[in-house]
Amino acid sequence: MATGDLKPDPRPIISAHHRTYINVATGQRRWQDYALLDGVPVVIAALLLWKNG
Repeated sequence: MATGDLKPDPRPIISAHHRTYINVATGQRRWQDYALLDGVPVVIAALLLWKNG
């Protein structure tokens, strides 16, 4: 494989991003953050694929 073919692994970035989904006051993870920041883009992408596919 040529050097230019290597791609960075996005999993550490996504994992670090998910660690920010914490309520500072309680220290608990917030389901609202998962719904808004992960769920909404997935739903929009699925609707676009369904409509245009």
